[in-house]
Amino acid sequence: MGLTICRKIIEQHDGKIWVESELGKGSLFSFSLPVPHLQARQSKHLPYEAIDPKP
Repeated sequence: MGLTICRKIIEQHDGKIWVESELGKGSLFSFSLPVPHLQARQSKHLPYEAIDPKP
């Protein structure tokens, strides 16, 4: 039941799940999910060099 739930969640997010199995060694379950490309955000903080250390 657990793998069925995992498969449904992963597929709802356009991902893939698969298994690699070797007799006597076990099984490896893997999945992949698409991640949207994130653009670098503009920093609203001043760079360190631009801060005046004098009060």
